[in-house]
Amino acid sequence: MKFLKYFLLLFILFTSTNLLYSQENSVQIISPKKFSKIAETNPRAVVIDVRTRKAYKKGHIIYAVLAEKSENLYHIIDTTGTEMIYLLYCKDGNRSVDAGKMLFKKYQITSYSLQGGLDYWKELKMKVVK
Repeated sequence: MKFLKYFLLLFILFTSTNLLYSQENSVQIISPKKFSKIAETNPRAVVIDVRTRKAYKKGHIIYAVLAEKSENLYHIIDTTGTEMIYLLYCKDGNRSVDAGKMLFKKYQITSYSLQGGLDYWKELKMKVVK
């Protein structure tokens, strides 16, 4: 009986630690340089702008698709599949991390968020299109 209690305790600790680790790694924050390189060179890359339509129209990263709402984001994943590389960005990097966590929760996929968001991208004088 004592062995069973220890086993159960170890099992709970292991699974909860593993779950925490998985959630922390559901979104990788990457530099603008790395974000750009993946977007430009990897045919499986899908760039997703999670800002508002109004902000998107003022300027966005080339080839980015807009996912203003979670339904739009899920539709993109359902359409393109879970084997793609999803590059997410927003204004400052916070909303894209939240979107990545949503993707992990629903699809168990890792996504990549632009460090500092579009604000930092622009600060580095990287290309934005309208």
